[in-house]
Amino acid sequence: MRRFITIFSVVHIAVIILVSINFSIDGYCRFYSKAKPKGYAYVQRLIGNPWMEVYTKYTGAESGYGYFAPNVLSSGTFVFRYGNNIYYPALSNRENMIRYQNLASAFISHTVEDRSLHTPAERKADSVKNRYFDLILKNMSVRFMQQHKFQDTLHAKLLLYEFPSLRQYDPRNSHSQFFPLLERDYFTKTP
Repeated sequence: MRRFITIFSVVHIAVIILVSINFSIDGYCRFYSKAKPKGYAYVQRLIGNPWMEVYTKYTGAESGYGYFAPNVLSSGTFVFRYGNNIYYPALSNRENMIRYQNLASAFISHTVEDRSLHTPAERKADSVKNRYFDLILKNMSVRFMQQHKFQDTLHAKLLLYEFPSLRQYDPRNSHSQFFPLLERDYFTKTP
């Protein structure tokens, strides 16, 4: 029995490494528009095998090393509300998407850190960061208002994706849940 567990563990870790290498090579080649390496087709055939697909889906290995990784920062999105309508930023290319996700991650990590500050000195030193992030969100909101020719008030939110625990997971309900992390209202002068 011990031998079986050892063999299974080694094979499972090898599959995770193989899937991770596949994701890394694929992402790099697609992002930089590079040709795939010679041995990549073999890796694709191996991972594309129906038995391997079933195994990786049921064990969670299909996402490589990212599956249930501890201490991985959650992702979020910015939402703008004007009147009763909700708008998401329109991102035109992959570079914009990466910058947008990095900005959302910076906002999330700062907001989470901000809530853990205890001493007045820590909070005072952090107030510069708060103003900086507020200016960034204000700049995004002003540009959004100019782009859509909005007047009056725009409500900006940073929403954190809220994923259910495995006990709470219901496959019939696949809608994303959001947790509001930061909210601001921005006003413009009427002409």
